[in-house]
Amino acid sequence: MLNLKSDYYDMKVNLSKGIIKAIINSYFNYMDSNGLEPEIERSISPKEFVELPSGSIDHVLYHAIEFDDNLHWLLDIFDKPELEKFECPDCGCYFMVDDRDDFICPNCEFHESNKGNIWRN
Repeated sequence: MLNLKSDYYDMKVNLSKGIIKAIINSYFNYMDSNGLEPEIERSISPKEFVELPSGSIDHVLYHAIEFDDNLHWLLDIFDKPELEKFECPDCGCYFMVDDRDDFICPNCEFHESNKGNIWRN
């Protein structure tokens, strides 16, 4: 898995080398079918590709997705926020969140709303 970052699609995602190769091949197919000169070397490896400047990656992604309908699923990934593991400082529970600043712990919220409603024998 390689980490692919795109500023245009506002995403950072891990993709397999095979998927990155498919993106690169679709890009070259697009450029060839339109008689355009590619901006990257044809011998580029997936590892070299993910290390390119973001503008170059964005250019390749845009044309690859435009050319190959089989890559449109990538747009679903790009639109999703990146989640991060967050530990609630009050109760210690872990959650996967996209924005820790606006996160309200459901565990703490539940216990707070049920204070005094606890049945005891």
